[in-house]
Amino acid sequence: MVHVIPSAPFQIARAYEFVSVTGKLRPELEKTQLFIMDRPTVLTSGYGIGRANVDKSPIPPAAVERQPVEVLAK
Repeated sequence: MVHVIPSAPFQIARAYEFVSVTGKLRPELEKTQLFIMDRPTVLTSGYGIGRANVDKSPIPPAAVERQPVEVLAK
């Protein structure tokens, strides 16, 4: 997991949207608490990208076939 901090605010239309992220990847241990589904979950990321360029991706990657929520449910 990578913790991305965009260089400028980035607006999305849906909860899960395909984006392109560019920047310098660096080792960074960070823990973040999120509310996923019905309970809080602690996510740990081992890398970070500060001042990242985030853009909408016009075409979703071919390898992604399911929504992330479906993957988490298993």
